[in-house]
Amino acid sequence: LTLTIDSWITPTELWFVRHHHPVPDIDSSKFVMSVAQENKEGVPQFKEVKISLKDLKRKFTKHEVTSTIQCGGNRRGGMNATGKKTSGTAWGCGAISTAKWGGVRLKDVLEHCGIDADTEAQHVHFLAVDEMGASIPIEKALNPFGDCLLAYEMNGEPINREHGG
Repeated sequence: LTLTIDSWITPTELWFVRHHHPVPDIDSSKFVMSVAQENKEGVPQFKEVKISLKDLKRKFTKHEVTSTIQCGGNRRGGMNATGKKTSGTAWGCGAISTAKWGGVRLKDVLEHCGIDADTEAQHVHFLAVDEMGASIPIEKALNPFGDCLLAYEMNGEPINREHGG
């Protein structure tokens, strides 16, 4: 109970861990991400831009966002008890944690790559090293008051491997 009243922030070592695949071993000094834009037919709209983690830290302003995140399977164990069986880990209600994330605004990186409010794109699609994918609406990604980060810090430290670093 003491931890919950001392701070809203969940200590990194107590954060929930959930993976769909084996955790990749990434050398952050060699990590490079790619940004590309395609039209509705899948045709590239500009040359792919590659950005290293070093470039993200050097070329863009660092921002911090505190957020609470929960696993999509949170309370899956309770759902299973109703007779509606689900796949995956039968979480109770513990797959929820809060952290202060540090990184660069997705908006700033997209604009650096030539993607701005005039784009015809409707979503930003992410594809991770482990082949997991996700997307968010372009309006969320480009919102000047938004909270979308390409995070490289968690609670003031480099993000560890178990949490995506």
